[in-house]
Amino acid sequence: MAAAQAEERRFQAEQQRIKAQAEEDRRKRDTEHKKNQEELAKIERARAENMRRAEEQQRQIATEWPKPSYLNTCNINIGVTGLTGVGKSSVINRYLGKKLARTDVTECTMEPTPFMMAVRESNWSLSTFLVLGLLDSPVTPISNRWV
Repeated sequence: MAAAQAEERRFQAEQQRIKAQAEEDRRKRDTEHKKNQEELAKIERARAENMRRAEEQQRQIATEWPKPSYLNTCNINIGVTGLTGVGKSSVINRYLGKKLARTDVTECTMEPTPFMMAVRESNWSLSTFLVLGLLDSPVTPISNRWV
């Protein structure tokens, strides 16, 4: 009986030691987690401060160096090219939201054709040029005014 009680005491002592070790490990993890959270918060504060400084510099540059007047208006030219029958005209119609370019199952655009579109609420305009399909014309370069 004494041996059983001694064994029971050793078992309980071992359990207490294991619980104490687990508690110590938990405290270490909590402490490490808290340190990590504090470091993360410090990094986040530094990032926010850097963003604030960058935005302030952008505002300062924008007021010190106004936008050149030639940037108030702009004409953008886009050339659409591709093989005959691949849907160049369909792409332009879809892009502009209107059926402006003629479409057909056969060759229907025999020379470069401009389609103009004004960009809303700005002085910008967009010109889309439908360029001949690669099999639509002889192998001669298109005039530089269309390139």
